[in-house]
Amino acid sequence: MLRFYALQAKDGDCLVLEYGKSDNPKFMLIDGGPAQVYPNFLKPFLEDLSSHGGKLETILTSHVDDDHIHGLLDLMAEVEKQKGNQEEPIIQIENLWHNTFENTLGAGTDIATKMNAVFGASSQSNKVLVNTDMAINSINQGNKLRRYAKLIKIPINSLFEHDIITVDEYPDPIKMDNLSLQIVGPTQDNLEKLKDEWLEWLEENEDKLAGEDAQLAAYADKSAPNLSSIMILITNQDNDRTLLLTGDGRGDFLIDGLEMQNLLDENGACHVDCLKIPHHGSNRNVTPKFFEKVKADNYVISGAGKHGNPEPDTLSWIVKAAHKDERKIKIYVTNETDGTKELRRNYSEDEYGYQLITMDKEDYYFSLDL
Repeated sequence: MLRFYALQAKDGDCLVLEYGKSDNPKFMLIDGGPAQVYPNFLKPFLEDLSSHGGKLETILTSHVDDDHIHGLLDLMAEVEKQKGNQEEPIIQIENLWHNTFENTLGAGTDIATKMNAVFGASSQSNKVLVNTDMAINSINQGNKLRRYAKLIKIPINSLFEHDIITVDEYPDPIKMDNLSLQIVGPTQDNLEKLKDEWLEWLEENEDKLAGEDAQLAAYADKSAPNLSSIMILITNQDNDRTLLLTGDGRGDFLIDGLEMQNLLDENGACHVDCLKIPHHGSNRNVTPKFFEKVKADNYVISGAGKHGNPEPDTLSWIVKAAHKDERKIKIYVTNETDGTKELRRNYSEDEYGYQLITMDKEDYYFSLDL
């Protein structure tokens, strides 16, 4: 059994895997969405799960962006409070998988120090940047998550020999009950590239961000490099169906990881049953070529229109790549947005052979059986 839940996470990600045996299911939580996702959507889901005897075998933090980690901090804070009051926690948590900034982009660099200094120098730049996944507060949130886990005695990366989860460190599949998990990102080479991009970006924008020019600050916000995401190919060993989790990873980095793990065919492409689209459908993370190389039957996008996500470009690239191959696909979105409306206007579902499925406003999650 493998069931994939996408919870209503507004502009972020909050995902759950149910796996194992139907009479004894196990659960993994991937990310927790931004503010208000925990009380409104994740908490009710976990309360229902716990009432049926379920627990979280694993919490996976794909990366330290507020729109992925905020809900996890809310969960940890509630569990810490309940344990302090000698109450039964909302749910039992067995493990946390988490790459710290210090072990990835911060390793051997002074990026975090420079970011704190630069972003703290200007109230205007911080005001603009704090609402993005590039802000320094997201890195601090990652450190806070780790402190919570230690405080309430949740093991961190206990399944791993090393304190960093990369393709290089874990080239072999990881077995979890009926699942096989293959790390496909980040690679050490990708981390080194991101380090160089961050250092270059900070050097170029240090003077701009130290000033009070809102336009320059906004420009810097749009041009900042991405943070690093853990990306995993999950295979249901009962039926060989596959799910590719991408966080906010870059498409080129994902293809590098797939190639490093020998998961691309002779044409440099691969096919999965379900692809979680990177970065909420941002066109900054993918290209038309990406969707010609990484193909799926089902595409899942969590986004609510912030920063234009999911972008009309991204949606059209998915549809045109599938149409070119004469593949019938389904695109699942958590919210109707300007981008989804534009896709329907410009690319007929009947003509292009796709289905666009939007989460019902009365629901707070949808699920796919894989």
